Amino acid sequence: MNFTYIIVGAAVAVSFGAGWMLSNSSDGQPPTVEAKASENPKQARPSNLGGASASAAISAANSPRKSVSESAEKSEEATPKDAERGKRRADFRKKMGSRMIDRQKEKFETKIANLVEKLGLTPQQEEQLRAHYAKKIEAYEELMAGGFGNMRSLEGMEKMAAVMGDDDLGAAMEDILSDEQLGDYMALKSSERKNGIETKAMKSMASIQGIVNLDDTQKDAVYDILYAEAEVGADKKSPMSSMMSHFGGGMMMNIDTSVIEKRMIIEADESLDADQKKLKVEEMQKASLDAKVSRFDGILTEPQQKQYRQSLESQSKWMRGWGGKRGR
Repeated sequence: MNFTYIIVGAAVAVSFGAGWMLSNSSDGQPPTVEAKASENPKQARPSNLGGASASAAISAANSPRKSVSESAEKSEEATPKDAERGKRRADFRKKMGSRMIDRQKEKFETKIANLVEKLGLTPQQEEQLRAHYAKKIEAYEELMAGGFGNMRSLEGMEKMAAVMGDDDLGAAMEDILSDEQLGDYMALKSSERKNGIETKAMKSMASIQGIVNLDDTQKDAVYDILYAEAEVGADKKSPMSSMMSHFGGGMMMNIDTSVIEKRMIIEADESLDADQKKLKVEEMQKASLDAKVSRFDGILTEPQQKQYRQSLESQSKWMRGWGGKRGR
């Protein structure tokens, strides 16, 4: 799927990108200029500017196609190299999987320490809490044992998000905490939710102000809309948004995961051919862009709306540029 490269760009700052690239690269290695060149010759550039490299590329493009027998011989000759590449790929995936598991363990340790401090947990309660997270780590390791395929479907993302998230913590806390502690825990969750909504709204606000200049009245009106959207998002997280927030935290780019999820559904529809999928994706993306602009009707001036739309269109083209021909 072309759009999966969007996730690579979004998660690269938090090291998850490397693992994701492996799951979507044809040979298991991070995408290179040469790999891109084979997918989209019009956008490809030689690794060296001009010179023999450019000449070789032109010569190769104009040379006659190899016969089937010649290709088979070349494939047999390349077998040792392919075997070595496969070994490197497996080693890299194993290393990235271990790294991601370690990252998740560290996050859980931080959560445990925070809850112990703020709720005044006893050693016995801490042990019970650790047992809860130990089960989640075990489930996470089982998912990771299957490779990165679990992150390439909504069903897989839902399983991953459930393991990495804390939606099940409330039920566990009811068995661990006293009534007084449980009240403190609920107050803590409420505070964290409010802070998360405000952070999301402020980040979205900063993104918009980086595109158009708003006066004070416009700022207030735009922020109210963004806060309401963040509030809805906090109560109804999608599998992808949940998973990406856990992987990237505050370092994640401002990606509209709902558009990506809708595209995943379209591209998984076996009743559609490649051209129909492409058309439906384009229609969906346009509708999403129109909705983003129209939500500020009556707030932004016509020139501001035009500027905002142009920026969104530019971002959309940039994200589509991460993909190749796969899935078309």
